[in-house]
Parts: sequence; structure tokens; C-alpha cells
Amino acid sequence: MISRFASIALCSLLLSALVPCRVLATTMSLNGPGSTTTVEYGGPPYCAYHADFSLEGLIVTIESNAPPRGSAVVEMNELPGCPFGSLGRRVLQYRVSSAEWNSSGCVINFVALSKIEPATRAYFVGSPVRGGSAYEGAFTIVRTDSAPTLNFTAQLPVTLTLR
Repeated sequence: MISRFASIALCSLLLSALVPCRVLATTMSLNGPGSTTTVEYGGPPYCAYHADFSLEGLIVTIESNAPPRGSAVVEMNELPGCPFGSLGRRVLQYRVSSAEWNSSGCVINFVALSKIEPATRAYFVGSPVRGGSAYEGAFTIVRTDSAPTLNFTAQLPVTLTLR
């Protein structure tokens, strides 16, 4: 069995040589508090909405010969201001559905754990930093269940640390 640190070093070496790489066995996680962002969406003929998003947790485990696994939790709080009501506070929970690595970084796709409203999809796109000991990028949430005017895309900057 290759050690976790050896697999990270091997992956960093392969990435630096521009050879596609799949981490042999490691976990990537968010260290400390997650990022926040505010998104504006809506407009005629609907209200203009504002929602705050906060990344509460994100962890991904990658092993050779096994599908990736992990989860993400985001708190969404649609701010009041529309006479027709708002979505209010929601907790959006996701699980990892797939992950891909190449010479420039990784893409990790997430699906909702259960039917959540609003319906969304999420993904993380990151590039290696700190000699490959972390991936820096954005966790992105895209609303998919509404009229184009009410759809939104929220991007939360994040650094996932290998451990």
C-alpha cells in the first residue's frame, strides 16, 4: 500500500510532467470556515432577488479502483424583499457523483442528496497549488428548475487541502 504522502508526491510529480494523473488514495477537504457570496437574480416580470450562499463543508475522497465519494453542504438564504415571498433559508446537500483529473487540475461533480428546492447542480473546478498539496478553485452552484430569469449561478472560492 502506498502512503498518502507518497501518492500526493507522485501525483504532483506527474502533474508537473504534464501527464494526466489520478490520485491513488487521498482525501481533500475544506480547512476552516468556507467562503460566502451574494447572488442577485430575477427581474421583470418577477421580483429582483438576492441570496447569500455559505459553503459549510466540503470533503472528497479519491481512491484508485473506486468511485470518488464525498459531500458538500451549502447554506442558502434568500433575503426578503419581494411581496410574493422568498425561498428563505435552505440547506443544500450534495454528494460526489464523479471526478476527473488532468494536467491542469480537477473537476468534481456533485448531485443533490435528495430533492431540494430550488433544484440545483454543483461542481468544483480547481488547480493544484502549494506544490500539489492543495487545489484552489471555485465550488459552483447552478439553479436548474426555473425560468431563465430566476436561474442563478453562485461561485464560492475554495481551497481544498490534501490530507
